[in-house]
Amino acid sequence: MLLGRNPTWHGLIDGKMPPFPAAVVRDVLTRFGIEKPARIKAWPFGPFDIIAAFEYRNTPYLLKGRHVEQRGIKSLYQTQDIQKQLLQLGFPVSDFIANSFGETLVEGPDWQNEKNIFYEIQTILPGVPFSPDTRTASLSGKLLGQLHLLGQEIQSDLLSKFYYIDTFVSRLPNLLQAFLQDGQSLQRGESQEIQDSISRLSDTSTRSSLTHRLTHGDFTPDNLLVNQDELFLIDNDEFGFGVAAVDIAWGLTYLFGLNIGLGQIFLNEYRKHIPEFAENDLLAVKDYLLALNLQAYNVSELLAILHTLLAK
Repeated sequence: MLLGRNPTWHGLIDGKMPPFPAAVVRDVLTRFGIEKPARIKAWPFGPFDIIAAFEYRNTPYLLKGRHVEQRGIKSLYQTQDIQKQLLQLGFPVSDFIANSFGETLVEGPDWQNEKNIFYEIQTILPGVPFSPDTRTASLSGKLLGQLHLLGQEIQSDLLSKFYYIDTFVSRLPNLLQAFLQDGQSLQRGESQEIQDSISRLSDTSTRSSLTHRLTHGDFTPDNLLVNQDELFLIDNDEFGFGVAAVDIAWGLTYLFGLNIGLGQIFLNEYRKHIPEFAENDLLAVKDYLLALNLQAYNVSELLAILHTLLAK
């Protein structure tokens, strides 16, 4: 078994890549009943929690480590269960390997002596990295709309991590408020627009009135694979129920860089699946986009982009 050093590992030790944990990989694969994997190697594409790729019975798989974070151990099982339910509904996500006990998630060991490390094995989906164009704008709007629509059939009480840690109730309003306090030169009405966004983002009752759906929580290019006329959604560890506008704002920002033409294609395709997306949801998208992008744009330019992009 040849396991080299992982070229994409983010957790550097003394500035160097840590040795790949061959003994850990052998132990975990054995616990899943995989005795003779083929073509095993360090996963070359990242992210850091993906440990190794291999083939078993002519099918490609990856071994992934799951770290327990804010939502607790139970959430690891819940995100897996959500993914399994989506797969049964025909949504394009990976399947899991189960061991002889039917477990698709097993605990430890960890080569850096951390606690609460779990492992899973997923099928490797076909495709190439996401790149923004009119075709992928349409495909990604459709994919997100289908996720939010199918999420209504999913049985789970898991909240979105973003919702759980109150990202948009605390961090984003504070970013906007800090911008105003910096004494930026603003045109007439711009300061009021920003203040209105702060008020909406800070208001718990406003957030509770928004459309809630099953959200991906990290709808970015790294988590989409393009295979001809289909997209696959990967890295689903952030699954949970929360404000649908979060995924939309993430997509418009990180998939398309606020490109108006591509963003409108994305939104129009999304609305074909979620036609009840309401005015207050659209305002929430604007508020999130404003806070996410304010440091990268001139205020007048950013507001003009948002007004055009989100116009009905």
